[in-house]
Amino acid sequence: MYSIQKGLICTERDRISLFKDIRASVLPTNRLASTMACKMLPTNEDIAALNASFPLKLYALMHSIFYDEEAITWLANGKAFKIMNPQKFSTNIIPKYFKHAKLTSFQRQLNLYGFRRITKGEDQGAYYHAKIQKDRPELIEDIKRLPPKAAQTSA
Repeated sequence: MYSIQKGLICTERDRISLFKDIRASVLPTNRLASTMACKMLPTNEDIAALNASFPLKLYALMHSIFYDEEAITWLANGKAFKIMNPQKFSTNIIPKYFKHAKLTSFQRQLNLYGFRRITKGEDQGAYYHAKIQKDRPELIEDIKRLPPKAAQTSA
């Protein structure tokens, strides 16, 4: 059994079942179910085994039991996230979810999926995408990889 936020308990079967639902983009729509779903996202092994998309891996790492606010955290509004400690993030977090440990490769993936870095104001250095929000896992399925620039200009 897994201990979830505020003493909630879920079994291995519940966690795997939920991950299969997420993988099939069948996500809960009400806020309570959505919040519970966030706390029961898959383990690193589940993600690696299913070869999940970058946005799903990103959302999973921000909601897993291995989440480390000292390395990466949501902004207060829940609409962007910031890498607080790049060294800790690339050493401890990236290798658990991706096949590399390079921050630059992670940033490249963010760019390929349309994330934008906030360059001004108090949130400077954070990353934003309209379809990734702290309590809205159902939006993840709408995040698509951007076409190559060569394809955009020739079309």
